[in-house]
Amino acid sequence: MRLHDDAGNRLYVNGAYAAAYKKVDVAYPAIEIDADVAKHARDNTGADIEVANFMTIDDGKTYDVIFASQVFEHIATPYEFLQKAAASLTPGGILHLDVPNHESLTSQIRKYVGKRDYGFIQPPHHMYAYTPHSLAHVLKMNDFNNVTTKQYRNDNAVWGQLVYRSSLKTKMLYTMAGLIGRGSLLTAIAQSPKN
Repeated sequence: MRLHDDAGNRLYVNGAYAAAYKKVDVAYPAIEIDADVAKHARDNTGADIEVANFMTIDDGKTYDVIFASQVFEHIATPYEFLQKAAASLTPGGILHLDVPNHESLTSQIRKYVGKRDYGFIQPPHHMYAYTPHSLAHVLKMNDFNNVTTKQYRNDNAVWGQLVYRSSLKTKMLYTMAGLIGRGSLLTAIAQSPKN
């Protein structure tokens, strides 16, 4: 997870959800593909993180919930990722994805102000961009049920990212995006295709 300070400097707060989960007594196995990122998260949050590639883990375990925050837009093979997620969920299990919203106010501004990226397509990191329709469609194509997508402000108290110390300009952008229903965070909740 990446956060920014008021000056726009990037702050890396990997494993930041660990503290929030710990407060509500939720135990979870975390997976991180990058050993340095996993170490940073462990050192700064005490998170229990396994260095592994989700796509190649074959431990036979299943989970009630798979939570992939700001991951899916980096996946070069979305179909394979969703098939792996489906196989890793218990019957009726829940998949939570959140991604940058390509229809957000921020994305629309980025398309017109001459930056090198196009909305939330930001090579080489974000090669895929999702709208509420396209994210729901790809989940339904992979037989997920009860698919719900919703756009949120990044600082939404329930669904938002762990954002803190936002500048006044950023808070105003979040507020405007929220008022018109075009927040930068696109969340999808879907139920396992298993019977």
